Amino acid sequence: MSESSRHRIAQLEVELEVTGGAPARAQARGQALQEAVSQLVRRQLRGVIDRVASEASEGQRLRIDRLELDLGRLPEAGFEAAFVRAFEAALRRALGDAAARERAERASAGEGSAAALARSGSALASAWEIVEVYAWTGQLPWWAERGAPDLVARSLALLADAPDPRVRAQLGGLVL
Repeated sequence: MSESSRHRIAQLEVELEVTGGAPARAQARGQALQEAVSQLVRRQLRGVIDRVASEASEGQRLRIDRLELDLGRLPEAGFEAAFVRAFEAALRRALGDAAARERAERASAGEGSAAALARSGSALASAWEIVEVYAWTGQLPWWAERGAPDLVARSLALLADAPDPRVRAQLGGLVL
């Protein structure tokens, strides 16, 4: 993502399936299309992802572990434009669905529970995930700022100062 992006993607994979024609020709077409997709990712898709993710998140932090998009069959003629259009439409649907599911889960979860906190999309949610992942693995979550000084300590302090006593109680259970 761009430096100004608020969205982080740990890994972006694009699979292409080229059908029809002789195997050598299909392989050559596949390589050409793969290069075209690589160029699209660098030139256009990052902006599409940032824009669509901003629309879907509505200002809240969403954490989506995995998102798969099937763009269907795309024509070779005009492939790049068709790819971008199909990608944006599929991403908008998938992120919209994921955001709606996450919001519904937040609404149905108990307000003070660790599960509700982890899905709350707040600074507390980020702090909780940082502390929890660090406590269990000794590592930071993939999305955490690696260069941020005292990130775990600052996250612990934020959770310790949480207004909801249930958060503090659950924190005590995690770190003791």
